[in-house]
Amino acid sequence: MRPDIVMAEYVQYLCTIYGYYSILEPRLIEGDSKLLNGALTLSQRRKVAWLERDLKHFVGSACMENLPVCVRLPPTDNASGVMGCAYVIEGSMLGGLVIFRHIHKCLRLTPGKGAAFIYGYGERTSFQWKNFLRALNETAFSARQRDECIEAAAATFETMQAWFVERADAVKVNASGAH
Repeated sequence: MRPDIVMAEYVQYLCTIYGYYSILEPRLIEGDSKLLNGALTLSQRRKVAWLERDLKHFVGSACMENLPVCVRLPPTDNASGVMGCAYVIEGSMLGGLVIFRHIHKCLRLTPGKGAAFIYGYGERTSFQWKNFLRALNETAFSARQRDECIEAAAATFETMQAWFVERADAVKVNASGAH
């Protein structure tokens, strides 16, 4: 949200978030399908395709194959884990429109030219969020499962933050030429 953001920083952000989402999203979709009977409609809420479109705009398909991916992810092996993780991912879309307006102003990007991921659901964001919350609230979880859901949400924040720190450190090392 800095006013002096440059395109290289934005592209690095896209590369980093792609390295996290490209591994996590298939696990969430599979968990929603198998563990929650598709209750969250995560197969219809894919974000990796938006990231791929944005990255192809900036770096091309060939470069995307070499992007590092995150190996430490939140738990998605039970319904509670899928729900908690999806809560964070879907909730992040709410801030996406705020970030989009800033990126559009500073870098002149549009959903069709480099900002599809940040734009996300666009004007449907509130609607999508409300539908997600409805599915969440309709899921009958025990007290233990609710706790696991909250733990998975916290783990999502923690693993994503750790991934961003790891990638920022790697970029600093590469920029300094150190090995």
